[in-house]
Amino acid sequence: MSSLDSSMHSVSTVVTVDFYKRFYKSYSESSGLKLAKWITVIVGVLGTVVACIMATFPVQSLFFLFQEIVGLFGSAIAGVFMLGIFVKRANWKGTLIGALLSILVLAFVKFSTSINFYIYPLIAIPVCVIGGYLFSLLLPVKEKNVEGLVYSKSK
Repeated sequence: MSSLDSSMHSVSTVVTVDFYKRFYKSYSESSGLKLAKWITVIVGVLGTVVACIMATFPVQSLFFLFQEIVGLFGSAIAGVFMLGIFVKRANWKGTLIGALLSILVLAFVKFSTSINFYIYPLIAIPVCVIGGYLFSLLLPVKEKNVEGLVYSKSK
């Protein structure tokens, strides 16, 4: 229960603070609190509905299903972070294409092979990094100063 309510409140806080507060000029503490409460209720109801639907699927282990889903999408996120931290020439277009490419490759691997899902990051992260780097070179964007944002040994 503690983990569930923490996740629900985290989603509520992200939506309220990162989106509502930033984009709506009429933001006030009371309206933000009211929105946060409603988002928490909505996320709880959606979570319950998804759990009820998932109970009808022939899933042998919910933990392994969760690990598989995290492997499909989490590896792309790890690749995006690696591009952002270590590659100065990476840009948003190339990085986004690299992430989508890694998800597509993993979907192909999942449905076409019998490779265990614990191997997914070993496939997806290099696909994201290499694909993101190559597409960043092919699709340049206007240069921005990334000094201090990208890791370099010269410091």
